[in-house]
Amino acid sequence: PMLFRADLSLSQNIFTNIGGKKNALEVRLDILNLGNLINDRWGVSLSPVASSPLTSPSTDANGALTYKLRNFGTSLINTTWQKNAGTSDTYRMQLGFRYRFN
Repeated sequence: PMLFRADLSLSQNIFTNIGGKKNALEVRLDILNLGNLINDRWGVSLSPVASSPLTSPSTDANGALTYKLRNFGTSLINTTWQKNAGTSDTYRMQLGFRYRFN
């Protein structure tokens, strides 16, 4: 499945004159995976439930190969994809400060 992630960065420079020189303080807010902040179903990656959903082939009475769905626990596969639960699948914010001497 296709995955779309968007990040947002906001920054503001605050200028000051100290000793006749122009120095700057930058405040920056980064929001990573903005879609997940807006809606918890957005920006979440999916992975296949099984890499091999079929059992090894067997032959029927006529010698033709037959395949069966693999059991997971006590039931057959009923979904193709499952949501991942990693740190890259949730939104994150970071606040940064930078002081520039001139």
